[in-house]
Amino acid sequence: MTGQTRLTVCAHVEGRPFHEETVVLQLATGEYFSLDSIGTRVWNYILRGDSLGEVIQALALDYDASPAQLSHDVLALADELVRHGLVVARK
Repeated sequence: MTGQTRLTVCAHVEGRPFHEETVVLQLATGEYFSLDSIGTRVWNYILRGDSLGEVIQALALDYDASPAQLSHDVLALADELVRHGLVVARK
């Protein structure tokens, strides 16, 4: 995945806010996942259709972290979401 990659939430996935987190349910397997407040922000940007690069730029405005660290963390979360069948990558 690159900064140009956009992710789409799979049809069999539901996400719901819960306090400052988001609970994501993979309906096909019954597995659920919890995203912390930053993961929730990434999830919301994905829902909005932002590219991973746009997500990283938006987070950089609010967090005191290096661009390299933000990029690493966002791409790692994106990989996990894909691996668990919650989202698919598209160009």
